[in-house]
Amino acid sequence: MKKLTILIIMVLVLMPFKLNAQTTNDISINKLFIDFDSIIFNKQTESYDKCIDNALIILKTAPKSLESYYVMSMLDNIIQTDKTIEKIEKIKEKYYSDISNIETDTVEKLILLVFLANGIGAQSYDEKINNQKITIEWLNKVKVTCSNKDFAALATVLLFFDKENGYNNTIYFKENFPKHPFIPLVCLDIIAEHSIKGEYDQAIKEIEELTEKYKDIITPYRCKLKFEYYALISINYMLLGDINNAKKYVELIEKEEPNFHSLKSLKNKISK
Repeated sequence: MKKLTILIIMVLVLMPFKLNAQTTNDISINKLFIDFDSIIFNKQTESYDKCIDNALIILKTAPKSLESYYVMSMLDNIIQTDKTIEKIEKIKEKYYSDISNIETDTVEKLILLVFLANGIGAQSYDEKINNQKITIEWLNKVKVTCSNKDFAALATVLLFFDKENGYNNTIYFKENFPKHPFIPLVCLDIIAEHSIKGEYDQAIKEIEELTEKYKDIITPYRCKLKFEYYALISINYMLLGDINNAKKYVELIEKEEPNFHSLKSLKNKISK
């Protein structure tokens, strides 16, 4: 289910799990997400089962929030512990027998299948591979036929990590959910294909266009999305070998948002 694009590499170079996006106005949802993020970022493995609870609430009650987008991108980081295995087994016991019905308990089934695809409960490698196949088929069914379009959008985002068709699913999302709040980040994943091909100049140009279009969006971490774009422009300049321009964007971040979460990481990369 993992698609390790250059975009994901860029995010990891900066700081894990913190390419942010437009937050929901629901303070309680944002708090659940911040708790979710903190547990994973600080590797509080004893609380990973709480992340599953938080994910269920966020995805069910605020599926169009960018908190939901990043919850999905971070699910792979919830490793197997006794508590998480127990949690998933309980969900499986309750919902798996009706897994083919995509119209009811959709989020619970989505969470369950993601964890099964990642190997939780699998007794063999073949079983894990079969679970991945079942998950991809189920997500595609939700993407195309689910009556709840918010859940269809969530399924499509998870299909970005499909090794075979990840990029095609980003294009599908942009074409079928053009006004969705996820679009500022989906566009980044599409642009990442330029970086994968070594087309760093084109990637920079298109990120700059996004910067102008979405410059006022506030992220769940209470900073403007444009600073995330600046960071990715800087990374592309580094990949291009243009350190002077890479520094220029880092200096812009330092001047306008000195507490930016990845500033130190960026400065360290440039200084090497």
